[in-house]
Amino acid sequence: MLTLERLREVLSYNPITGIFVWRIRMGQRGKIGNRAGANCPGEYRSIRIDGILYLEHRLAWFYVYGELPPEGDLDHKNMIKSENWIENLRPASRSQNKMNQLVRADSVLGVKGVSPDGRRFRARIFKDGKYIMIGSFETIGEASAAYAAAAGRLFGDFART
Repeated sequence: MLTLERLREVLSYNPITGIFVWRIRMGQRGKIGNRAGANCPGEYRSIRIDGILYLEHRLAWFYVYGELPPEGDLDHKNMIKSENWIENLRPASRSQNKMNQLVRADSVLGVKGVSPDGRRFRARIFKDGKYIMIGSFETIGEASAAYAAAAGRLFGDFART
């Protein structure tokens, strides 16, 4: 288990830029003063310390606050998973974190949260592992507006529509 002391012994973190640099030599690539870590699948960055791979944003939280992130996820406010300055990170539930994603089409209609329902349009939202039905509407616009309102109510600052 990585301790705060070990983390600060091997890495230096700039909370404004979100960049970690090596304080001690760690293997072939881990030269003193070089940026630590690499991009990994899913657009996150990771850093290997003592043979264990850690996600960089979680290390940033640990480095600044002296404790592991709270239960749940850490959300990137700007939605860019490789930008780990401390003001860009915030604790989030899984539902909040999933809501704060780039707008994407959930259906063939190309409108987030809206799908065809016969001659009408159904709006629904995903929260806490299940879909919540918002309603059935005559137009795509009405369904999209209902989805946006529900997202704002349920997810506040995390909502992306």
